[in-house]
Amino acid sequence: MGITLYTSRLILTTLGIDDFGIYNVIGGMVSMFLFLNTAMSSATSRFLTFEIGKGEKSEISKVFSVSLTTHLIIIAIIFVLCESIGVWFLNSKMIIPEDRVCAANIVLQTSIAASLINIIQVPYRAIVVSYEKMDMYAYIEIFNVVSKLLIAIALIYTTYDKLITYSYLYLVTCVVVFLIYAVYANSRCVGANFSPKLDKDILKPMLTFTGWDFYGNASVVVRTQGVNMLLNIYFGPVLNAANGIATQVQGAAMSFAANVMAAFKPQIIKSYAFNDFERMNQLIFAAGKFATVLMLLTSIPLMIEMKFVLTVWLGDWPQYTSELCRLTIIFNMISNLSAVLIIGIHATGNVRRPNVINGTLYFLVIPITYITFKYFGSGPLLPFVINIIAVIIGLLCNMWTLSILVQSFQLKKFFISIFTKCSIVGSVTYGLTYIIYILLAEGWGRFCFVICISSIILLFFSYYILMNSSERNFINKMVRSKICKFK
Repeated sequence: MGITLYTSRLILTTLGIDDFGIYNVIGGMVSMFLFLNTAMSSATSRFLTFEIGKGEKSEISKVFSVSLTTHLIIIAIIFVLCESIGVWFLNSKMIIPEDRVCAANIVLQTSIAASLINIIQVPYRAIVVSYEKMDMYAYIEIFNVVSKLLIAIALIYTTYDKLITYSYLYLVTCVVVFLIYAVYANSRCVGANFSPKLDKDILKPMLTFTGWDFYGNASVVVRTQGVNMLLNIYFGPVLNAANGIATQVQGAAMSFAANVMAAFKPQIIKSYAFNDFERMNQLIFAAGKFATVLMLLTSIPLMIEMKFVLTVWLGDWPQYTSELCRLTIIFNMISNLSAVLIIGIHATGNVRRPNVINGTLYFLVIPITYITFKYFGSGPLLPFVINIIAVIIGLLCNMWTLSILVQSFQLKKFFISIFTKCSIVGSVTYGLTYIIYILLAEGWGRFCFVICISSIILLFFSYYILMNSSERNFINKMVRSKICKFK
C-alpha cells in the first residue's frame, strides 16, 4: 500500500497533471473493451476452484485449456475493437492538447498491448489462487508494485518523453509478471498444462456464466470509464487526473480487504462444491466482518486526514481531489461488502439475477450523469454520489439473491449482524475520532494520533459488537499464543 501511494506521487510529479490525466483517461478507455475478459475471468476462477474442490484432476486440466483457448479468442476480438473504435475515439472525440496527440497514440498502443498480456495471464493467475498458493501470489504481487516503483524512479532521470517512456516500461512489467505466473503455474499447479480445445460440455456452462456476468461487468466498466470520459469532455484532463488519484487511494484502501477476499473466495466455492452449506455461510459472514474491519482501519484515518495526506503525498493536487477520494472510499466500503455476497452467488453458478439487477443500476449512472452535466450544469461530484446510491441498492439486492440461491443463507441475520453493525461501528469510530481531530493542530503528530485512536476505537467496538463468542475466543487464543512467544 505504501509503495503504491509513493509510486503514484512520483508518477504524478514527474509526468505532470496533464500527462497523468491523459494516461489515466486512455487507460480507462482501453479497459472499456475488456468487459468480455472480466466476465470470462470470473468464470475461469469459479470453475477452476469448483473442480479443485471436487478433486477431479482431469477436469481441472480441461477447464484450464478451455479457459486459455477462450481467452486467446477474446484477445483477437479486443485487439480489433481497440485498433478500430479506440483509435477513432482518441483522435476525434477526446480532448487532448495538440502537442500531446502523438504521445497519446503511442500510449494507446502500449496500453492495448499491456491489456492483451494481462488477459492471457488470467487463467494462470486464477489457477495459482484457486490452489491457494498465497505465498507465491504475494511474492508476485509485491514484485509487481516494486517494479512500478522502480519505473517511477527511472522516469525522473530519463531525457526522453516521460509519458511514452512510462507506457513502454509498464508494458515490460506486464510481460515479466505474466511469464512468472505462467512458469510457476506450469511447474507447480496440477492441470495447468495447455492444449487448445473447446470442449462443449465445459464451454457451455462457462459461456452461460460468462454471458450473464458479461452484462454486469460491462455495466461496471461503462459506469466507471463512462464517468471518466464525461469528466474529460465537460471538465478536461485535470479532472481525469483528480479521478486517477482517487483511484490510487481507492486501491490502497482496498488492499487489505482485497487480500481477505482472495483468501476466502476459494474456500467458499470449495465448500459449496462439497455441499457444505453451513461452512459456506460461516465463511461468508466471517469474510464480511474481517474485510470490512480491515477496510475501515485504513479508510477512516484517510477520510479524516485526506487533505494532510494529499499534501504530504503529492504537494499540490488537482481541484476536487480530496472530495473525490472521500466519495470513492465510501463507495468502496459498500462495494467491498457486496463483493463478499457475490463470491457466494458465483459459487452457485447462477449469476443471472444479480447481473441483471446490478448491471441495470450501474448503466443508469451514465445517462443520469450526462443529463445533469448537459442540462443542469451540475458539478463533477454528482456522478460519484449516484454511484454510492446505486451500490447500496445493489448490496441489498445481492443479499436477497443469495438468500434465494442458498436457502440456508439468513438474509435478516446478515443485514443486522454484518451490514447494520458494521455501519454503526464505522460511524461511531469516525465520529469519535473526528471530535479528537478538530481539537488538535494539523501535523504529523495529529495524523499519527488519529491513526492510533481510530484503530483502538474500531478494534474495541469490532471485538465487542461485531465478533461472536467463538470468534472472540479464537482471537483471545491467538493473542495469548503470540504473547507467550515473547516471554
